[in-house]
Amino acid sequence: MDKTLQHKILAAVIAAGTLGLYTANPVNAENYYTVEKDGDIITGDYDIILGNEHNFTFDNGRASIILGAGSLDGTASSNGSTIYIGQNAEIGSIRGGFSQNAVSGNTIYFNGTVHQDIYGGYSIAGPASENTVILNGTLGETSQIYGGFSIAGDAVKK
Repeated sequence: MDKTLQHKILAAVIAAGTLGLYTANPVNAENYYTVEKDGDIITGDYDIILGNEHNFTFDNGRASIILGAGSLDGTASSNGSTIYIGQNAEIGSIRGGFSQNAVSGNTIYFNGTVHQDIYGGYSIAGPASENTVILNGTLGETSQIYGGFSIAGDAVKK
């Protein structure tokens, strides 16, 4: 599957679970950033930022969707990412970890502005455990914050 199609699928999956998705830019999956190593500092405007289970910082920009750990199709594990969001960042939606399976040990330090939602960990069918959101930022009118969330599994120690 080519990357553009994968990004469109990711955008559709996340949007399907989020009513009224705010987008800092139109989500067309053409403008994305893929984190390649721990410690990356990302600036600028993106539709999607893919963390690839790396620890990174995003500031001085806007992003529609940030996904810290997990795979585009949701089948990979999504454990142990740490994301730092600076005070000059504006975000539509962020997930520290995203998977159809277990999601654990993800942390988001959030100091920016969020318009839709923040999930430390988001699982479709597995457990979401020990995911953390540390919030010191600005919430939009429709913002929702979850340490861990699972559609069909358990959310524990969130």
